[in-house]
Amino acid sequence: MLTNDMAELMPIDLGMKARVVGAAAAYRKTCAVLSNRAVKCWGITNPFPNETIDVGAKPGDMGDNLDFTDFGRLARVQELVMGLGHSCARLSGAKIRCIGNNAEGQLGNASETSRTYSETIAEEISPVLLF
Repeated sequence: MLTNDMAELMPIDLGMKARVVGAAAAYRKTCAVLSNRAVKCWGITNPFPNETIDVGAKPGDMGDNLDFTDFGRLARVQELVMGLGHSCARLSGAKIRCIGNNAEGQLGNASETSRTYSETIAEEISPVLLF
């Protein structure tokens, strides 16, 4: 039963030393930007039509066990926005990198190739070109 009592909400465990400085949410998924500018995400994602990744529903998924979302080896995420099945990060150095579903070109990389959250090697992802 849902209530309006905020006291019933439990804190989200992102790890022992995690301090959240920003957050973004979209349909069935939430991400937090941490003080070290790394990102952790949880929820349900569908990066490809027949693939579902469910993170955070089982004991042991969260906290220090929750993997960081890879926007690049040295990426320092300044801001994060999310859409239906994709996420884009504004990085230090005025770069933007997007991962997730790209069926409509929403990653801005001049292709329709999706980059799954679980297999992304962000160094291979070209930054979005802004004109």
